[in-house]
Amino acid sequence: GLLDKDREIYLPGVTIEGDIEFGRTIENTQKTEPDTKIIFTQYAIFKGDKLIGWLDEHTGKGVNILLNKIRYTTIFAKCAENKYYSLDVRKGGAKIKAEVKNKKPVITVEAKLEGVLSQADCTMKLHNPKNMKKVEKLLANAVKQQLEDTVSNLQTNFNSDIVGFAGVIHRNEPKFWKKIQKDWDIIFPTLQVNVKVDVIIKRPGLLIEPVKP
Repeated sequence: GLLDKDREIYLPGVTIEGDIEFGRTIENTQKTEPDTKIIFTQYAIFKGDKLIGWLDEHTGKGVNILLNKIRYTTIFAKCAENKYYSLDVRKGGAKIKAEVKNKKPVITVEAKLEGVLSQADCTMKLHNPKNMKKVEKLLANAVKQQLEDTVSNLQTNFNSDIVGFAGVIHRNEPKFWKKIQKDWDIIFPTLQVNVKVDVIIKRPGLLIEPVKP
């Protein structure tokens, strides 16, 4: 049931907030702030043509990074108890490649995110390039964990390849893919996926030093 023999389907859920009938009127569409709105909620995930569940926000954001569908998002990295660094991502995505090792498919994900530091709760002199590198590493580790969680969730709880790892194997290793295609539903849950993440803070914004209460 792979879509275009590449990946399974996932779609954003939609709910309507407000009066449905009024939402169809011209008056509603002409308002600066319409009374009736279409709200996009969690992603619906499919196996073949069957709806099998909904992605939580953590996994949904991970999928968007893997599929290069992020525009503006914020990532967080904990630096102490109830203290965080956050990055407003302005650019980024992931490159995914496949190879065969010991007669098994192996996926490598290389993600790169760039953005502006928007929160810095911990004491660290960010004008020091070494300290800035430490923050970038902290954020990169947080994204790496999120992407690993995302893949694990798709494998363990859904067995649905919405990222399209099958398509990557098909393109990178076409002869090998022909051998394993029929067993993909068995292979996918234990597929080895290696994740590498690079985060670049383009500028620290106004947060050179943490805000003191």
